[in-house]
Amino acid sequence: MPQGIISFGLRTNSDQLMAAVTFDDQQFGPVDVLTEPLYLQYVFDERQEHQLRIQLLEKLPEQTVLDAQGNIIKDILLEVVDFEIDDIPVMHLMQYFSRYRHNYNDTGPWVDQNFYGKMGCRGEVVLTIPRSYRHWMLENS
Repeated sequence: MPQGIISFGLRTNSDQLMAAVTFDDQQFGPVDVLTEPLYLQYVFDERQEHQLRIQLLEKLPEQTVLDAQGNIIKDILLEVVDFEIDDIPVMHLMQYFSRYRHNYNDTGPWVDQNFYGKMGCRGEVVLTIPRSYRHWMLENS
């Protein structure tokens, strides 16, 4: 079976967040995410499409501090770092092709947004890795 390898780290600026990661049917977590990155790696069959799902769990609205105008002045975040496929840094693909679905920690409607590497609301980021992922990487580099 021809194989590919996906690897990345998760880190946060607080010890109060939990995350769960699913790659196809392999679940990892929930885990406490610490300020030092927690690195994960998955080996996959390159002949099939795959889905990576990263969930931010148990984030509370009061963990985001707003000023009188509603601007965020302090927040705790979950960050995806060092995203690689086959040892090639491709964070730009993670950011461009992922979707971030959340509802502002139960304070607003569900939204489906671009993902820019950090999660500040309880929700999930989903990335689909196509069957011809090497071609996809070349096309979008």
